[in-house]
Amino acid sequence: MLPTYSENFGHVIFEAMNAGLPVVTTRNVDLWPELEASGGVVLSDLDPRSLAPAINGLLNDELTRVSMGATGREWVRTYLDRARLTAEYATMYARAADGRPIEAAR
Repeated sequence: MLPTYSENFGHVIFEAMNAGLPVVTTRNVDLWPELEASGGVVLSDLDPRSLAPAINGLLNDELTRVSMGATGREWVRTYLDRARLTAEYATMYARAADGRPIEAAR
């Protein structure tokens, strides 16, 4: 769980997901759209009335915890794959060197 007001990347989230753990965090993490799409994260508002049910929901549902953990782990290993990221950076720098707009990969 990472209830946060602001995280630019939130490494601990990806570390937990890579370990096969489901994660509860907020939309204050910059990559929240990607995290939401991953299937391994529950996004909550940053207040106890929202966080408590999100946490309790996972604590009381082992099947969901295991499923989300496996899904999140696979997503991290694909999304943050070194070869994929290296290729995206190479493309980004080549575009910049040629004076072309740099498009964010999402």
